[in-house]
Amino acid sequence: ADLDVDMFNLSNGQQINLTTTQGKGLNIRANTNPATVGSVLLTLSGPVNNTRNENVAPYALLGDSGGNYYGQQFPLGNYTISATAFSGSSQTGTNLGTLTIPFSIVSQNTAKGYPSEIALESISSSEIIESEAIIGLKFFPNPTSSVAQIELLDPSKSIESIIIFDLSGRLVKKFKASEQKTDEKQYQYSVADLEDGVYLVNLINGSTTLYNYKLVIKK
Repeated sequence: ADLDVDMFNLSNGQQINLTTTQGKGLNIRANTNPATVGSVLLTLSGPVNNTRNENVAPYALLGDSGGNYYGQQFPLGNYTISATAFSGSSQTGTNLGTLTIPFSIVSQNTAKGYPSEIALESISSSEIIESEAIIGLKFFPNPTSSVAQIELLDPSKSIESIIIFDLSGRLVKKFKASEQKTDEKQYQYSVADLEDGVYLVNLINGSTTLYNYKLVIKK
């Protein structure tokens, strides 16, 4: 919430390394299908307890102001988050369904990686290629040892931030996109100080993640 950046989707039984949160204020948002419903009731139990009804998206446990999320620190311990969607405001109308997810904040010694522990040696050759493209985006080289480049292929898209997480979900680098521009739709950023491994790169416009991809660092 302090950075207004989506970190990851919570999964059942997920263990989040305390180093991932870095003492930042966090929030939890329920994404509904359809994207807009009458209301959502969110309940968190554990070392932090909170219950909130949200009638307007985004449906955030700790609320927001125009997309600027409020947050608080989550100390070590076991948590359960529950979200129930309703067709009407303030928990009225039809119950559209409930999702309940247990998770925990753990110390570095006991954490399981998120989303998975991936050793560099275990990556298949098909994942290590010099240039990769997804719809609207090209990123290269991959793997890289020092510098990574991005080219936006969709002229209607623009990015404000380049944010890099490790596989535990810990924020490791953040760039202001305008300072990394090499051309109108091309960007270059340094990863020379990162250790060998796999990282998740998010390209952000405002509070929206436009693209994300895996970047391999191999020196």
